Amino acid sequence: MPEAVSVFRLGYGTQAAQLRCGLQFPAAGSEEAGFCTPQYAVGYVHDGTGDYAGPDGRRHRLTPGSVFQRFPSTSHTVRMHSASCRCFVAVPCQVFELLELTGMASRQRPVIHVGRDAALVRRFAALAERLRACPQSDLPDVLEEMVSFIFGLHRQARKRLGSAAEDDPLSQAAQWLAEALDAPPSLPEVARRAGLSYSTFRKQFAAHYGVPPVVYRVRRRVERAMALLHQPELPLKEIAVRLGYSDVFAFSAQFRRVSGQSPSAFRRVLKAG
Repeated sequence: MPEAVSVFRLGYGTQAAQLRCGLQFPAAGSEEAGFCTPQYAVGYVHDGTGDYAGPDGRRHRLTPGSVFQRFPSTSHTVRMHSASCRCFVAVPCQVFELLELTGMASRQRPVIHVGRDAALVRRFAALAERLRACPQSDLPDVLEEMVSFIFGLHRQARKRLGSAAEDDPLSQAAQWLAEALDAPPSLPEVARRAGLSYSTFRKQFAAHYGVPPVVYRVRRRVERAMALLHQPELPLKEIAVRLGYSDVFAFSAQFRRVSGQSPSAFRRVLKAG
């Protein structure tokens, strides 16, 4: 088992540094009450048990293989009931915005499960050493590795759901909402397919995914638009048609509301990069 280590770059300390990574061994009864950081961080519990409580007061159990999320600028409390081994990685808050936009992460699911795996501890340790040793000029590459690692944890958590997710009506509904964007089924129709009343569907979907069904569909629509905008030869009008917008103006307006910039500006950034 690697030794305890905490590495901070681009600032210093548990709440100030933009990039953080390391391993900790909290004692039984340790508590971080009202912890709040501007960055997005994840903590992997390799050994020990505890609980996580968000600002709503709901408690989520932590067991070996749990990953708890420290959402940007959100107060929360982590308590460890037994001596534990924990690993952490923190990145700028914009990473969580991307995870949330794509539906990969939700504030409604602060704790996910990837399973206990000693290889993950070694990955955290290797990332911490890479972050410690790299020159300033290599920090962008290390940031990319850290973000990729976090995304991998989320994908692993989803994979663990396995066939259970396939049988979940809400998971099926999310898939329907992301498909046939040029001629999508109505929300009442999606609820009917899922075997739920419309009001129950909206409430359960929002509780599970963190956003109402209509917002989820809009985000998937804009996400698909971003992918199409990578094709420079494709006119905005054609993208609007493919995604079921009445015209290019409606497409541009919704794209701007979600992403903060127009499709043309987004494409210019791609071209400049």
